[in-house]
Amino acid sequence: MRHIPWLLGCLLLGCSSDATPPLDVETFCADLAAYEGVEVNLEFRIDPSLVLRFGSSGALCGETMPCCNTAQYVYLLPGCNGERVALSGSSSEFPALFCESRGGNEGTFCAQCNTAASQSVIGVRGVLGAQSTGLLDGEPFRALDVTEVRFATR
Repeated sequence: MRHIPWLLGCLLLGCSSDATPPLDVETFCADLAAYEGVEVNLEFRIDPSLVLRFGSSGALCGETMPCCNTAQYVYLLPGCNGERVALSGSSSEFPALFCESRGGNEGTFCAQCNTAASQSVIGVRGVLGAQSTGLLDGEPFRALDVTEVRFATR
């Protein structure tokens, strides 16, 4: 509910995207419905173990039958009360939000996304979409259409 005064102020006075205050993931995830279709400015670090497969070269890839030779993954926001929020956008524009891995046919799960680029992501700006269903895994998720990625300075 802390975001209501800010949203009302933006409606009355107008806000540019640069004025969007940063949110922590816990606040954002507490009420995803309130942010649907709204530009948000999130602060978080990518967890390389939280990924969603969105493409593969194998027909039957999954944890029970990890057959993929090549698979592509997108990172998920941590938490969100069991709802999955996938960081989407263009893999050529924001390669740090995607990874590609290769695996064998027997006993190899293809999600290996612990990259230096993803480790340096400290926040994103984007618009939260409505809930949809995953193309390959059939589970529901929401896409956060990313328009800006912030990296840690080294």
